[in-house]
Amino acid sequence: MALSGDETKVADELSRLLKIGLEFRPDSIDPIEFNQFQTLGENILELGFGVNSVFYKRFSSSYDMVLMPYELNDPRLVSKKRLPVQIGSLQAALNALNRGLTKDLFYEREMIVFSDLLDQAYNFLENESTYLAAGVYGRIVLETAVREFAKLKLQENYNSQMKFNQLIVKLRNEGFIQQTFEERLKSYYTIGSDAAHNSPDFKNYSKRDLKDFLTFTKDNVLTLK
Repeated sequence: MALSGDETKVADELSRLLKIGLEFRPDSIDPIEFNQFQTLGENILELGFGVNSVFYKRFSSSYDMVLMPYELNDPRLVSKKRLPVQIGSLQAALNALNRGLTKDLFYEREMIVFSDLLDQAYNFLENESTYLAAGVYGRIVLETAVREFAKLKLQENYNSQMKFNQLIVKLRNEGFIQQTFEERLKSYYTIGSDAAHNSPDFKNYSKRDLKDFLTFTKDNVLTLK
């Protein structure tokens, strides 16, 4: 299964760390190198899958393993006990990624990022001079979130070259959205496009229109599953 750009970066880093981890020799491990390995492993699992993912939680659980007093005083024994759990967590994450079992995790992570952008857009509504920026941000989030949803649902049938209106028609034809929702997407996309192109028509939209646009995107687009 083909991976997206972000997924490929995560997969490459997981593979790199696995190679490092498998080359460790617990009886002669360098504590500094091992700590770097642990930090990088925890970091890529958090960035790639989130702190609530089973991969991150399992990797982190190795820090809570019960150690005997004599083990605590010997970094080699600590690493010897933690390393199998950590390598197993990284390998499980990589396997799931390559088998397409983590699409939802990537999608949910991206929706969180889009939600943060929308919060900024709401702030732009505080001043009439930045209404245009609110519309532009709204358009970015609306279109990108819908495209990510389409990638998730259409998979190999997704075509990045499709125009937005063509894409939502396809989503409706495939049964992923209803016609009324498609029509609302078109309507709010028009507002965002007028902002993005600094169209003279944009001045016809009120603060309420823009707020409704952002609220629709937050409540109905970012919650698509």
